Amino acid sequence: MRDQVRDVDKGHGRLEVRTLTATTELTGYLDWPHARQVMEVVRERQIKGTVQREVAYAITSLGRQKADARRLLELMRGHWRVENGLHHVLDVTFGEDACPARNPNTQMIFAVLNQAAVSLNHLTGCTNQAARARRFSACPQEALELVKSRVRIE
Repeated sequence: MRDQVRDVDKGHGRLEVRTLTATTELTGYLDWPHARQVMEVVRERQIKGTVQREVAYAITSLGRQKADARRLLELMRGHWRVENGLHHVLDVTFGEDACPARNPNTQMIFAVLNQAAVSLNHLTGCTNQAARARRFSACPQEALELVKSRVRIE
């Protein structure tokens, strides 16, 4: 059984069309535990006359009763909103990709500290990570006070 949905976004000088086709017909051929549906997502973007086309495939354990094609597309878009939002903050605001550390342990420590900072900012209602980072760079004592007020050390 096949189910298909198309979603169109227009704005910021681009037109984006996403088509998700989900099927239950292929799951019997897969050696994949709990596979309930197989999906194909076609993304076509038109920006200033240039067309880009991307095709992605996915497998889900969600059956048709729990997630039809429309719901699967919503779930996929929601996942990427979170992923892109977090990675953008970490890459652009905290400069993770430009970090000069080459030791994997040092890189991991920086990543954990950056993610802790993002989480702490969210917990305190911060909506602008970049502004908060600039503020704490100029006033590191404020950052320490915030950490002390939120972290219990026993």
